[in-house]
Amino acid sequence: MKILILVALLVTMITVSCCTSKKRPSHYPDDFKFILKRTSFEYDSQTHKYNYYDKSIIVVLTDRELNEIYNYAKGIEYLNFPNEFQCTGNDFTVPCFTDNLEVQYNNKHKQVVNDDCCSKVEKDRPASFDRLVGKITDILDSKEQVKNLPKYDIIYM
Repeated sequence: MKILILVALLVTMITVSCCTSKKRPSHYPDDFKFILKRTSFEYDSQTHKYNYYDKSIIVVLTDRELNEIYNYAKGIEYLNFPNEFQCTGNDFTVPCFTDNLEVQYNNKHKQVVNDDCCSKVEKDRPASFDRLVGKITDILDSKEQVKNLPKYDIIYM
C-alpha cells in the first residue's frame, strides 16, 4: 500500500512539474531599453517602433535578442563611453554617416554619437560601439517585417 501511495505521489509530482509553464528568466534588467538612430532607420525597443524612411512598423525583439544586446552593452561597459568620440583631425571622409545610440539599464542612461567621418583618437571603444550597433542592426534586419519593407535606390556620393 505504501508503495502504491509513493508511486501515485511520484506520478503527480512529475505531471505537475512537466505541465507547469515555466517562464525563462530574463537576465536583462526591467528598465533595459535602447533607441538606435541610423541614416536609414530608427528603432525604439520600448515602443517597438521601427521607422524606415517614410514607413513605420512594429518590430518586437525576443527576450533572447534583448538579452544578447544587453550582455554585449554591459560587457563593453557602454555606460562609461564618452558622449562622442573625438576625431584625430587628420582626415575627413565624405559621405559620412552618424549613428546615435541611447541605452538605459539599472537606472543609468547613456547616449553616444559616433560617425565615420574621420579617424578617431580612440580605437577600441569606437570599434566596440560599431559592433554593438551592427549587432542590433543584424537582429533587426533578420526580422520578417523588416525584410518585407520596400528597398530604396539611394546612392550616396
